[in-house]
Amino acid sequence: MSDIQTWYKQVPPFTRIWLTATVGISLLAKIGILPIGYLILQWAPTFYKLQLWRPMTAVLFYPLNPGTGFHFLMNCFFLYNYSLRLESDHYKQKPGDYFYLLFFNWFLCVIIGLVMDLPILMDPMVLSVLYVWCKLNQDVIVSFWFGMRFKAMYLPWVLLAMNMILSSGSIFSLVGIFVGHAYYFLKFSYPSELGGPSLIETPFFIKRYFPDVTGGTHGFGVPPIYAIDARNHGESPHTDEHSYDHMVEDLVELYKTLGIQQASIIGHSMGGRAMMLLALRHPELVEKAIIVDISPSPGLGTSNTNIPLFLQSMKMIRIAPDATIHQARKIADEQLARIVAEKPLRDFLITNLVKAEQAGGEFRWRINLQSLESNFNSGVAQFPTLTAGVKFSGPTLFIAGGRSDYVQPKDVPLIKTLFPNSEITYVKDAGHWVHSEKSTEFSKLVLNFLNE
Repeated sequence: MSDIQTWYKQVPPFTRIWLTATVGISLLAKIGILPIGYLILQWAPTFYKLQLWRPMTAVLFYPLNPGTGFHFLMNCFFLYNYSLRLESDHYKQKPGDYFYLLFFNWFLCVIIGLVMDLPILMDPMVLSVLYVWCKLNQDVIVSFWFGMRFKAMYLPWVLLAMNMILSSGSIFSLVGIFVGHAYYFLKFSYPSELGGPSLIETPFFIKRYFPDVTGGTHGFGVPPIYAIDARNHGESPHTDEHSYDHMVEDLVELYKTLGIQQASIIGHSMGGRAMMLLALRHPELVEKAIIVDISPSPGLGTSNTNIPLFLQSMKMIRIAPDATIHQARKIADEQLARIVAEKPLRDFLITNLVKAEQAGGEFRWRINLQSLESNFNSGVAQFPTLTAGVKFSGPTLFIAGGRSDYVQPKDVPLIKTLFPNSEITYVKDAGHWVHSEKSTEFSKLVLNFLNE
């Protein structure tokens, strides 16, 4: 019993509640405690008799009999497996965003169910969540019946084909695929591939109840992962001082505070240089290092990016406090476009624009523009002078963008001198923001390196 309790407590909260409610309501209906006629989705009793629980129970309930039991168990398996993966992986630090995904998919399932007169919505709801996971992990190999293995992007369609052959539930599968694709397109595809704004943003009041996790997160048997905001960035303190020496001091202090003896580290651009300096000055703290599109060579290394000009342009942006976050980011994008030609770069900069919940709802930047601008030439553009002979001998992976000039062939000798156990990999067709432009390839490189 203790093993079952331990397993149950390890299931992420939204997945645990969803699975428990599904199994509980279905079993209570099976033994006659809950009347089935009051659990299904029907227009008239929902709105004319105000039986407002029906849209929720229609998603959680599934009729159990000898002909449906296996299908119900399969649904529970997919619910548990793929909701757990989404909640504990992609949304592990953003529980509010995962709750909003479930809410969006549930709401769209109910609307379609009312229009198409679909009384039971467990199938489309489960498949919609599975579809989102498959789109976010398209190239991951999944296992299916009889030893079949294929890419995750094909799994929803395999399930659709199976339902067409084994049952008459193909319409439910099609609805689930449509709902899942609607969420994925509005949340991810439209902003990143078509250059539009993010049309699905989690409301502030949900974030208030389910705030983002800013510390370390980990699952059962998985080491904790800490996503760190550098000083003058994000939620970390804003100070007048900003240099790689200061950032390394911050990291060492964080190690002490969290009781970390050694860790694998990863950093991009300025963060990559901070992580390089940490490994070089405190090699005992670093197991493996991943440095993304930056080198330890003197200077910034690129002639294509005028960061001080970007910072000045961001300081000049003015947005009325009554604007929504979507409107504000559109305005900021239009104003930055006069200076910053690259759309991916503008999108990255605009992620730092937030709306204060107090102080009249004014917009602000999460980065300390003044400090970064005043310290740029001395604290960011130049890598610190190192003591002769210093090096980090641990495994190190440099990931560079194929279209970026931040890591150049002339930098390789210095990289090999400071990091003798290093390898350099270029991601084809990626610019400086490798991790966002080629996220799938980037994730594979990182995971393969860490798992070696």
